[in-house]
Amino acid sequence: MSNYLEDFKIAERYSVNILHKYINKFSQEEKAQLIALMWLGRGMSDGQLEDFQNLLKQVVELIPEKYATSYIIERPLLAKYLRDGLQKLNIWTSALS
Repeated sequence: MSNYLEDFKIAERYSVNILHKYINKFSQEEKAQLIALMWLGRGMSDGQLEDFQNLLKQVVELIPEKYATSYIIERPLLAKYLRDGLQKLNIWTSALS
């Protein structure tokens, strides 16, 4: 059993490293949009396009560029927040399910 858990920990670290490298290649604007989408999905606004634009401005003001990648991947519910944000903007479709 302990070998299985150790393998899982190694796989988890590897997956996080891959995600970190991938997101780190995003532009500053793309990272800000991703964080704003996460915040929208967390319920930090009603989900209107104007709300997204306001969240985007807040991200630029509050999250330092060098910390953005870590901020994104450290969210335990990242996929849920992104999905919910997309749904609020009516971008999520059944094709993405």
